[in-house]
Amino acid sequence: MAEKKGTARKKNEVTHMQIKKLVVFTGISLLILLGILSAKPPEKEKSRWKNVRIISKNTREDEMEQIMESFNRQLGVVCIYCHALNQKDDPHKSNFESDEKPAKNKARKMLSMTLFLNRKYFGTDINNRMAGMKKIWCSTCHRGLLKPVINQ
Repeated sequence: MAEKKGTARKKNEVTHMQIKKLVVFTGISLLILLGILSAKPPEKEKSRWKNVRIISKNTREDEMEQIMESFNRQLGVVCIYCHALNQKDDPHKSNFESDEKPAKNKARKMLSMTLFLNRKYFGTDINNRMAGMKKIWCSTCHRGLLKPVINQ
């Protein structure tokens, strides 16, 4: 009988130890689960650019300025050639969102064509931030002039 009590006690101790492990494991698992559930996925950053179609809406401000200044130099124009003036708030500033001027849509078509030609014929995959080597760009045909230079 004494042996049975000792064996029963060992079984209880093992069971008690297993319960402790189970409680600790369950507690840690719950903490991990609560941590995962409470973590929010990162919110997508809202784009500050409105009505941008060809260039990435994730383009940084300094990159956008470089791209637009590049267009100005290569075409011999200033911003208001493609962008309408803001008639409401400040008539001296451009309304970059407006599609009022036909030149803006023509520029979009030309830019799409240029990206297509670089990708198809030169294997140059320029991303929509305009980063990457370009074989053909605005200056290839325009050479700093509004109208493309042909046969020169």
